[in-house]
Amino acid sequence: MPAIDEQQQEDEEIMPAIDDEEEEIMPAIDEQQEEEEIMPAIDEQQVVNASLAELGRIDRKREKRKKEKMDLRKVIPYKIGDRVDLRDLLCNQNRDYLINNKGYKINVADLKDKAERVKDMKLEMLWRPKTVFMGKLLSKEVSVGFSEIVGKRIMVFCDSNFNQFYGKFKMKLLQRYMETKGTGDEFEVIHIGVRDGEDVPWLRPPTYFGPSSAVEALSRIFHYGYGILAFDCDGKVVRATSKPRFLTENFPFYAGSIEEEKLIERTSRLLAKGTLQRSRGGEYEADFVVGSSGIFTTIAKALEHKKDGHRKL
Repeated sequence: MPAIDEQQQEDEEIMPAIDDEEEEIMPAIDEQQEEEEIMPAIDEQQVVNASLAELGRIDRKREKRKKEKMDLRKVIPYKIGDRVDLRDLLCNQNRDYLINNKGYKINVADLKDKAERVKDMKLEMLWRPKTVFMGKLLSKEVSVGFSEIVGKRIMVFCDSNFNQFYGKFKMKLLQRYMETKGTGDEFEVIHIGVRDGEDVPWLRPPTYFGPSSAVEALSRIFHYGYGILAFDCDGKVVRATSKPRFLTENFPFYAGSIEEEKLIERTSRLLAKGTLQRSRGGEYEADFVVGSSGIFTTIAKALEHKKDGHRKL
């Protein structure tokens, strides 16, 4: 019996120790459960914060686009379908560059700089004072010295043998030349690129041109290598273009500013981009297209028009 009592006593001593261990373990389990309950709450809050941030970003983007569209109306006062005055469009002070129908980028600032350089041209930069031109008077060959044409209105005409437009322009120029001959509006034409056997009553420069010749100088002025360069009586350049337009008034000397003609000669059907362009990510709200007929539309509408199988602008 005493032995049994001793065993019971040992068991009673061990049991409290076991109970103590359980009490120590249980709080740890409770703390872990609390952490597991807290973590999902933190994750949900992060999701809410991220969603609010995204909504805020979308709202700011929407407001920015709204403001840009409002600003765009100030820069581009046209609606889809409007007929546009190309000169007004191209020479807008807010225009930074253009893309012509061949895809070439044209910086407006560069064209304006080039126009300014053209304005500084003088007839003396093309031919020396001792230059003798050949011409016709009553079907006879005559020599005309450089000094004889100084003080007159001069049209330097770089002809093109492969451009059909220049054939029409030449006929119009010849008609105007004959109409004004002997009047206060008369002018002289220095014709470069005369075809063999061609009979025109204009002056021809010497056949030999050195490395600093007029042809080389004019090729730097004319983008296509041909065109007209007009000097007024005071020697000032008043026209310089490769695509002279037929105007009933003051033809062929005056047709607006040189800058306007420089811009227009480089574009026919064009994509014009303003300073508010938004082409990133396929967005074209501020980019627009003007067809050869002068009809205004947006790039998005033009692409939709083409996708539907309609003819191009």
